[in-house]
Parts: sequence; structure tokens; C-alpha cells
Amino acid sequence: MTKFIKNLNVFLKDRKIKNAYISLVTGWEKSKVSRILNGDVDLKMDDAELLATSLGKDVLFFLNDDETVYYSTKENEQM
Repeated sequence: MTKFIKNLNVFLKDRKIKNAYISLVTGWEKSKVSRILNGDVDLKMDDAELLATSLGKDVLFFLNDDETVYYSTKENEQM
């Protein structure tokens, strides 16, 4: 799941989404969000699905190549 976390962090940074927002939409403690995003804990599939859907994406979006996430965020900037 390290690819998922790496791509998720790129997505969050480009969209300027804060950990507090992730905590709000998932219902998780801020400390859990921080541990997940820092890769300090193993991410379970259920948590990955909740994270992705909370951000309006599918789990597979964050498992794609790094370029897919990067170009997706850049396309949204142009809209």
C-alpha cells in the first residue's frame, strides 16, 4: 500500500487538502490520519476504500502510476 499512500499524499498536497479535512470526512482521529499518511501503520483495504471514496476517487486511482495522479491534479487546475 506504499504506492497508495505516496499517490494519496501527492493528491492531497496538490489539492491543498489538510489532515483535519480527512479526519472530518472519515470520522477518524487526527492522529490516525497522520500515522496513515506518514506510513507509520499498515493501511487496511477497508481504510483505503474509505479514504478514496471520501475524496471522490476509487482505490485504483491511487494505485495507478504516479504520473496518473500527477496529471489528474494538473488537469483539474486548468479547469
